[in-house]
Amino acid sequence: MSVFRNANLLIRDFRAKSLSCHGLIVLSAALISSAYLSIAVSYYIRIFALSVHRPILWMDSYDALVIPLNLSRDFPGLFNWILVSKTEHLLVILRSVSVLGEFLFDQPPGALGIPLGITCQLLSLLCLLLIIITLRGSFFGKITLFNILGLILLNPWQWENTTWEFQLPWHIVTLLIFLNAYLLRLYTLSASQSIAFIAKATFLISPLIFVLCSGQGIAACVSLIAAIKAAKVSLRIFVSVLCSVLLAFVIYFNFSRGSSTYELSFSIPFFLVVSSYSLPILNGLLLNCICLSVVLKRQYCLSFVFETSNSPYLLLVAYSLLFSLMTTVARSSLGASMAFSSRYISYSALLSIGLLLYASAAQQLRGPGFRVFLCAMLFLVLSSSATVKKSIIAPSISRWSDAYNSNISIYLDRVDATKCALATRGKAGCAKDGTLFSWRYPESIPNFELYYSGQYPLRGWHRAYFNSPK
Repeated sequence: MSVFRNANLLIRDFRAKSLSCHGLIVLSAALISSAYLSIAVSYYIRIFALSVHRPILWMDSYDALVIPLNLSRDFPGLFNWILVSKTEHLLVILRSVSVLGEFLFDQPPGALGIPLGITCQLLSLLCLLLIIITLRGSFFGKITLFNILGLILLNPWQWENTTWEFQLPWHIVTLLIFLNAYLLRLYTLSASQSIAFIAKATFLISPLIFVLCSGQGIAACVSLIAAIKAAKVSLRIFVSVLCSVLLAFVIYFNFSRGSSTYELSFSIPFFLVVSSYSLPILNGLLLNCICLSVVLKRQYCLSFVFETSNSPYLLLVAYSLLFSLMTTVARSSLGASMAFSSRYISYSALLSIGLLLYASAAQQLRGPGFRVFLCAMLFLVLSSSATVKKSIIAPSISRWSDAYNSNISIYLDRVDATKCALATRGKAGCAKDGTLFSWRYPESIPNFELYYSGQYPLRGWHRAYFNSPK
């Protein structure tokens, strides 16, 4: 009997030490991931400060944001210009923000784009934190999960969106997606009348803002309808939101008169790359596959995906997949290399975030299996070692800070090129080497040359550097 008793004591002691070991591992993961997330946030603050101090124009912004001279004081004509679409995108929100920045704050065109875009990204991170707070699970487990999701959301390889004022509408759409996801979470957990009112108002207004931001707003509208249906809201709310979406579609298709100049096609490899490019491609694809396998292992996985409590995750996943589908149809004809464009990483990230939340919910955010899962996800995220030009996997996690610093260097190079262009009236090679402008868009050349010619009323620090020593 004593032998069995001793064996039982040894087993209990082993279990206690194992649990203690697992707890120590999760604590370490929480601390490491918190350090990396703080680095990411500090980088975004630095870019925010740089863009406020030295706002610039880059690529499509010359064609999209520089107000035609004959409309600079013609307010009815200026209003019509704001409503004119560029290819398949309405730029109402982007142009409105740019015009307000010029006339109210005496800033160059698009000067508010990067600061507001970064603000939207940080507010999206806050919404993500609020969603995590509503979950049940261990404290350090939730901290680690939030940090992993935050690192995916603020990863350094989406430099094209972070440092380009033209991408502000996409950041607004992303913020609204996260806000709606949080409100869906609260709506399914609380019977509060005030929460229900705020959620309903946001559900109704969001579709109109979606389509006034960009063509991808269509994907956001459809995803919102699917998530609201999964949340099992009242029929009256569902019909109201559906009517709002239909109105948004009417507005979009009425004003979006420009059509895409690209051949429409579909490529499965292109779609897989775009949808999995939340991190350098191998890491992103592996992360998504692991999360998907965890969800599929759950009994009645299909009903689990459409559970009321999981409707916020459905919104994130559906939007990312529909965004990737629309991008594939519109851009795959440009070749496979287009799928690796950094501008799509921000939206592929929502798929990884949604799948991670689904996988965590499938494991109920507790147990040894969940701890191992978190550590594996953290390793995949931190081992992403790509520069802004390459996508490779390697064990060096120092590349994160290198990539952030590369983004800052890119922005500073554009600032220097802007100073040169202003000092030489746009005639120097520094303004035509791609640092400020891509000559792939010949229709934008007149606007580029006009901006630096001296005819346009320059504002802010652009006016101070015009025709001055380099």
